[in-house]
Order: sequence, then structure tokens, then C-alpha cells
Amino acid sequence: MKPLLVATLHDADRRLFAQSQRVLPQLLRHYSGAAVLATAPSHPDTLELLENHGLRLRVQPADAPIGLPTIGRARREALALGVETGRACLHFCDWDRILHWAEFYAGELAAVLEGAERHDCTVHGRTKRAFQSHPRAQRDTEAIGNQAFALASGQPWDITAVSRALSLRAAQAIVEKSRDDSVGSDASWILLLLRDGSFSLGYAETEGLEFETADRYADEVAAAGGLAAWIGQLDSDVRQWALRTEIALCEVQSAAEFARHA
Repeated sequence: MKPLLVATLHDADRRLFAQSQRVLPQLLRHYSGAAVLATAPSHPDTLELLENHGLRLRVQPADAPIGLPTIGRARREALALGVETGRACLHFCDWDRILHWAEFYAGELAAVLEGAERHDCTVHGRTKRAFQSHPRAQRDTEAIGNQAFALASGQPWDITAVSRALSLRAAQAIVEKSRDDSVGSDASWILLLLRDGSFSLGYAETEGLEFETADRYADEVAAAGGLAAWIGQLDSDVRQWALRTEIALCEVQSAAEFARHA
């Protein structure tokens, strides 16, 4: 049985529309269906496209907060949308990442999903090459989040790409028991399952979770003179470092909270 795709989507500026339109048919061949939680500002064209392809779509209320302190809550709501279907296996992944994976590494995605039911939770990390494809502001700070998770769990996994295959029972446990509303859910979902002790967990490295953001910034990449130059611009922006450091802090705090109660 193919898993159900569960994803979060934010596309206020319509940047994900063209790739979604191009990739959706081949993406959906990997799954038994898809459940997507979208932010209210997401562009109507993108939302209509998903609806026209038969996806189970829920749009957050207009007053729902958006930001690092509430990403965990939104992810939990998306997972609950998937749990409602009763499917035995769910694959949770952000929409932009799964589009890139399906478009450029379809064979690998198919192989990864074939093994999705081997564990209650399979964490999808990145190969060394895929990790190194990200801007330094992302690599250096995600390494901190990964290290904090390793210290709390004893597992040297790359957990910050936020792709997990989950059994229905594991997904239900996260929906019912997780209280982490922040982006620290990168770490805390897995730690919650580890602390329970009744779930089997596994890990798989992937190429397809490489840096995906450039997919929707083709004009900016071209104007910068190529991908390397554009990534260099990101790394020279102190605001990128501030954002990524804030994410890492949330992950560290979530891991520390787990360690405190271990």
C-alpha cells in the first residue's frame, strides 16, 4: 500500500505554482493520496491547483499565526488531517521539499517510500553532498540542531530536513501528545516517540532532500550570475543568519526539554 503524503504549504507569492503544476501528476503517482494544510495567505491559484488534483486540502483561518513559534502547531494540524484518513502509513514533508524530491530524484523517492512501513518512524536525512548543497547559514545552524538532537537521543541523525515516514499509530501519538508548537518540533516529534519506547525508529540518508529553495527563484539566480553566486548573496545577508540561528535555538530548546525529563 502506498503511503499518504502529508504536507504543509505556504505560498503567499505564488512561487510554488509553476513547479506544483509541472510536478503534481508525477508526485501523486508515489502516493495513495495527499493531505495538505495551507496557510491563509497562500495564493488562490496554487490552492485551486491542489483542489483540482483531488488533494485533501485545508486552509488555516485568516487569523492563524504564522512563524517559527507556531510551525509545530501547524505541522501537527497537518498530521491530524492525515490521521483522519485512517491510512496505515503517512509521509510528512514540507511541500517545497517534496516537489523538488519528486522532480529531480523520483527513483530515490520511490525506493524510500517502498520501505516506509519498516518502522513506525523513519527519519529521512541527507547525504553529505545533499547537506553541503545548502547555504552556509543553513548548514552551520542546522548542524547545531542536529547535534542537540544527537546529545538528547544518542542518534547521530540529520533531523532538520523534516521528512518522516510514520505509521498511523506513531502519527496519532504525535497529534495527541506533542505540545511543542514551535519549529523545535523538528526534534521533539522524534524524541517523543523515542521516549515512549513502544515505537520502532529508523533512519535513511537521501540525495533528494538537497537544497530546494532555488527551484522557485530562477530569475534571481540568473540575475546573480548562477546558483553559487546567489547562495553567496544569501550567506552575506545577516538576516539569514539571524533566522537560521533562531530556528536552531528552538531545536536546541526542544531537545534540552526532552533531556531534562529523560
